[in-house]
Amino acid sequence: MRYLVLNLIILTSLFFVSCSREDSQFANESKLSERWDAANDPFHLNSSYIRFLAQLPTQGRLAKTPWSDSYWPSTQAGVSQRWNWQQVNQFQYGVYPAQQLQNMTIEQLKFLSPAEKFDILNMRYDYPLVFAERARTSPYAQGWEGLCHGWAAAALIFDEPKPVVMTNAHGIAIPFGSSDIKALLTYYQGQIGQSRQIVLGTRCDIDIRANPQAANSPACTDTNAGAFHIVLANQIGLMGEGFVADITRDAQVWNQPVHGFRSQIIRQQRPSRGAAFGTVKEVVVRTLMEFTVEVQPNWNPLLRTEGQANNTETYDYRLELDANDVIIGGEWLSGNRPDFLWKQAAPQIKPGWEKLELLHIKSIR
Repeated sequence: MRYLVLNLIILTSLFFVSCSREDSQFANESKLSERWDAANDPFHLNSSYIRFLAQLPTQGRLAKTPWSDSYWPSTQAGVSQRWNWQQVNQFQYGVYPAQQLQNMTIEQLKFLSPAEKFDILNMRYDYPLVFAERARTSPYAQGWEGLCHGWAAAALIFDEPKPVVMTNAHGIAIPFGSSDIKALLTYYQGQIGQSRQIVLGTRCDIDIRANPQAANSPACTDTNAGAFHIVLANQIGLMGEGFVADITRDAQVWNQPVHGFRSQIIRQQRPSRGAAFGTVKEVVVRTLMEFTVEVQPNWNPLLRTEGQANNTETYDYRLELDANDVIIGGEWLSGNRPDFLWKQAAPQIKPGWEKLELLHIKSIR
């Protein structure tokens, strides 16, 4: 007998230590057995979710598209990267004392990193954020490691910033580009804010390409198809709220802010062998999920320009319905599927970060 597995956990760092662009396709594997019990159903994510198939929309799109930006790779020193000055060694450049900064032009200051600019805004000429980032990152890290968890959530929560000049109490005018502010929001959301995060599904921490037999392991069965459909249709279609999906199924994690979907019922059929108890019929569904992807840092905003980058994934699955057409289970038919889904609240501003809130407010006016 097949049940629906949907593990609800509070986010730990295990889920978000990496960012990956490597897709996983396992179309020839056997179908997976999963279960969904009273302790682990979608109502834990939101108790108002609708599960009646006829009441769920087949398409939806957020009113506000999440913005593209860098995931601030660890190999490039994270948000201490002087992204506008690629010729410099990102881990060894020298920082400027206050007196020298006061003699620099706006054009010269534009080339400093987001971390440097924030330290200068706070008149911290010992540069604590710069050196904290150098300690956290490494030129020897994996190329996919970075702050994609902070970016994906921040892009959903915060309005896209425009360039702005902020002057600190010593009279130093600091020019912030759009990506400078995005970097700081990304860092704060992912490393400092610590707002509550809820995750559906479990992380697959196995290289399935090298170990294809692991595709059927409990950790790699991924978010159940029925649960995925309920979350997608409710969050995007009914509530107009985005969420984050790790679209890379196996060991590497790639978090993407989801902002749209379109589903099509292909056919209706009798229950499959091993369907969830109480299933009286199944519907086969094809869903196209839309999400924002990363780009290189930019001085200007990207939304509504050619610089904004979005992508799609297409998923095939069955939904298992009871006698009242309530979704009670599901099974993936396509090999690719999201590993886990999660959402996060906006963070509270902590002491020492008040100027980030002021910076963002000024940048969206």
